[in-house]
Amino acid sequence: MGGADSQLLKMIDILSKDHDVHAYIPVRKEGVYMDANIYPFNTIFDYPLECDLLIQNRKMWAIPNTLKYKKAVFYSQDTHDTPCFNGLKGNRKALDFCSKVWVLSEFHKKDLLKIFDIPEDKFFILGNAADEQPITSQNLTDSDDAQNRLTILTEKKPLQFIYASTPFRGLDVLLKIWTKIIEKYPTATLHLFSSMKIYGAEQLDDLHFGKMFEDLRNGRFKNVIHHGSVPQEEMLKCMRESFMLLYPNTYPETYCNVIMEARACRTPFITTDLGALKETGGLAGYYIEPPVREDRYINQFLERLDIIIRNNFLYSVLQDCCVPIRTFKDYEEDLLKEIERLRFED
Repeated sequence: MGGADSQLLKMIDILSKDHDVHAYIPVRKEGVYMDANIYPFNTIFDYPLECDLLIQNRKMWAIPNTLKYKKAVFYSQDTHDTPCFNGLKGNRKALDFCSKVWVLSEFHKKDLLKIFDIPEDKFFILGNAADEQPITSQNLTDSDDAQNRLTILTEKKPLQFIYASTPFRGLDVLLKIWTKIIEKYPTATLHLFSSMKIYGAEQLDDLHFGKMFEDLRNGRFKNVIHHGSVPQEEMLKCMRESFMLLYPNTYPETYCNVIMEARACRTPFITTDLGALKETGGLAGYYIEPPVREDRYINQFLERLDIIIRNNFLYSVLQDCCVPIRTFKDYEEDLLKEIERLRFED
């Protein structure tokens, strides 16, 4: 399941603990998820409905006349140039009826302002979050910090790297970089967790990335293990063991779940200074200016990786900067406070 879908389910779960939640989403039949009532999306047009708060997710769907609401929120996880906004381009007032627009980052807010006239006080930056992992700085006391840091470093497998994202977020660039990494570090290994299966579109792996995945299957890239899409805990176990996340991202993220997950695992990273990647990652990694496919970018990526591999102290500093993360407890507190504010706003 993709990050946007899993985050929506997390929101439904949180809100249904104290509120009566009815969710109309792409399912085949109605049921119950946690304490929320789930319905096939199109059934929202079938009978009269009333609610205190209407949350529209990702696309500005037509609101049926039979649906009465007190306040409306538009909750976006996408940039303005995605298909989610195709029908709204040119209508800068399209979101005027909303009480609030929920976005994931400061970058995301500025991006939506490119096509909408929205007062800044209408925005609420909700972000996403990650689960805490077994070893974080919150588990350490000042007296045993140094000893525990050594323990953490020995738990990492030297020269084990990981990529955990969709194929279209720079995997082709990473494989080009990997051919140079493996020349210098012959014992290095790269674990790839990448497939379009998380979007329910596994057929696109062969349609759009067939040559690349065929090369991976045929062993063209030395010491690369391709896992495809797996349960998240399997990926996180590998993330906890990996020395670094290598992520030459080509996509302007509105938030980046895998970066926050890497931080939770105390796994520093190298990525691109693009979108909200720096907002999400903070000081726990290095950011290289795009364009990503230029030789300059690839050379800087390799140079930075060499420096980190050779410098244990620098690596430990990056690990220290990984935590604290934004947890789902933080996310839940912010979401529920926002719901309360909306209740009492005029």
